[in-house]
Amino acid sequence: MVSEQQLKNANYVYRGDDGEYIENIGQCGFMCDHGEVVEDKSTGKNIRYCNILHMQVYDYDSCKYYCDDDMAASLDLYAYTTVAMKALDDGDAQSQVSAGIAAKNVGRDDEAIRFFSAGVKKGSPEAHYYLAEYYQEGKCGSIFNRKKKAAQLFETASKMGHRESQFKYACACFLGSGVKQSQNMYEFWMICSGLNGYQPAISNLEKYVKLAASKGSDLKKYLLDNLRKTASSIIQNNRQYIPNYSGHGSKG
Repeated sequence: MVSEQQLKNANYVYRGDDGEYIENIGQCGFMCDHGEVVEDKSTGKNIRYCNILHMQVYDYDSCKYYCDDDMAASLDLYAYTTVAMKALDDGDAQSQVSAGIAAKNVGRDDEAIRFFSAGVKKGSPEAHYYLAEYYQEGKCGSIFNRKKKAAQLFETASKMGHRESQFKYACACFLGSGVKQSQNMYEFWMICSGLNGYQPAISNLEKYVKLAASKGSDLKKYLLDNLRKTASSIIQNNRQYIPNYSGHGSKG
């Protein structure tokens, strides 16, 4: 059952004694058009009814959004409230991540960070990835350790085979952002991400080779040989890092 707090979270506005006109048409002063007055068959009385929540809203009129864009925002917020309640009830990692994503989508960053942090404790690679992004963007953590914390989270998720994290961690290794700069680690994790089928990683490696080619054919050949050896080594010895690798479609 939808609680009074959920109504508030879904941006329903408490109107109280809002007059005969409002009572008759069943809409609040913001003119949301998915609330209506219907007859309660058990009592024969008219009640305010929401077609989104599918329940009587009592002194709460329909939500305050009325244009198409704002209505979408309202529904996103209601969806967030729903999955957040589920996450709090269930407490499993996937629910925490889903709630974090929903909170992120409606701009509730503090709540998103809380959910992703809970998912990290449960070992979710997706939670590691999203929380790392918050650190990387400077939205949480100390200014002195944000880059390092982001790199650590990306690295942990990378070792769990999360291809987006592998891409981000490879970039961090290339730039020396929060981690010791290392061309070898850049190549290793970018190749892992590419073998997992992540297209941005494949495109990045192509640009990497193209840059080497611009500096001479010998460097290009050396780099290509090195990348092939690294890829072969990963396939042979580190298959746990490439769960999405099918063994087909790789290019020499």
